Amino acid sequence: MPKEQRPYTVSKVVDVWDKELRALGKVQVIGELCAFKVSSNGHAYFTLTDGRSQLSGTLWRDRVRNLTWQPQIGEQVLIEGLGQVYKGRGTAQLEAFSFFPAGSGLQAIALAELERRLAAEGLFDLERKRAIPFFPRRVGVVSSLQADGFADFCRSRVLRAPTIPILVADAPVQGPIAAEALAAALARLDRGGECSVIALVRGGGAASDLLPFSEEVLVRAIAACTTPVVVGIGHEPDHPIAERAADRVAHTPTNAAELIFPDLREEAKKLVVLSSRLQRPISTLFDATRSEKALIRHRLSGALRNRLLDAGRAVSVQQQRLSAAHPQAHLTRKRQELAALGERALRASPRLGLASARGRWETLAGRIDVTGRIHLQTAETQLASLADRLWASSPQAVLQRGFTMVVDEGGRPITSAQQAPVGSVVRLQFGDGQRKARIEED
Repeated sequence: MPKEQRPYTVSKVVDVWDKELRALGKVQVIGELCAFKVSSNGHAYFTLTDGRSQLSGTLWRDRVRNLTWQPQIGEQVLIEGLGQVYKGRGTAQLEAFSFFPAGSGLQAIALAELERRLAAEGLFDLERKRAIPFFPRRVGVVSSLQADGFADFCRSRVLRAPTIPILVADAPVQGPIAAEALAAALARLDRGGECSVIALVRGGGAASDLLPFSEEVLVRAIAACTTPVVVGIGHEPDHPIAERAADRVAHTPTNAAELIFPDLREEAKKLVVLSSRLQRPISTLFDATRSEKALIRHRLSGALRNRLLDAGRAVSVQQQRLSAAHPQAHLTRKRQELAALGERALRASPRLGLASARGRWETLAGRIDVTGRIHLQTAETQLASLADRLWASSPQAVLQRGFTMVVDEGGRPITSAQQAPVGSVVRLQFGDGQRKARIEED
């Protein structure tokens, strides 16, 4: 008799389904878009079909804003996301992380739009590019340990500079999780600060295999590195977007190693050539040094002779000073000074001063007398002229010339006929007196 099995609850079954779907990790799904709607809150809800089955999914608002094309019903799309079960309804759905058109033409348009947007943010500006050190102390490598490109890189490194150590961060170089895994490995090496330069390498492959190197997460990780990054992806015709964010671009992984590692054998040959070249200038330098020493010796002897001559002249000067300081010489100078003082005292005698002052006073007195008379005559002439002008303009002078002035009884001048009506008494002012008069009719 079969053993009785305990029934599962609905929630238990849904939980197991959800756990199994999430255990798959990121998956890529390709199918025809049979429904696509953006809700009022900005999230997009879609349905994929392959003709036999349908799969619903969600694209959150921030990823909808980053879409580089407008999805259309009926288009083939390639979606990368995480499977899960919506427990409220018990239905499976896909949480989409990336949304690409499956057609090569549409995919190229989407990648071109992504490249344009990142370039507009300045992630590819030349000012951000850093120089690769000539002799790195350690080189970081982000690649898959099983990739042919990694083997080519290591082979070139052994041929050129086997003594320079490398630090490898293993990560998948293709598949749905490759871009995020490569970005995380790049960030780990950059944060560690042990590497002078980091190489991101992968061998050639189909265009779809190289898509992770054009995803936004990896391009931004390269641009965010503080350590110089060299990208060597595929072959020369392959140009993923990651190349534009790198500090240097290599055509292949082998070329990336050539850009990073100096060829120590060639450098050793250069050192040999430089050594032979330096021998001639060194011998020339020795000869020049010997000649310079002889010249310095000659100059020193000349300088010594000049110094002795200067010392002899200094002794002579001191002897002259000692002679000048002898008591007899001092007495002679004092006598000369005394004679000079006597002459100055004679010139400063009061008698001579009074005579000189008397002469100057007499000269000044004569000048003052002459100047006073001239000023007095000029003043008298000016006074007479002013008196004549004053008399000529006075009323009395006018009356003396035969004119008469009419005034009223109060002595005020009458200047208008209206001031002297008929019958009024006025006074007539003549040059030698006054007379009364009465105004008659005309």
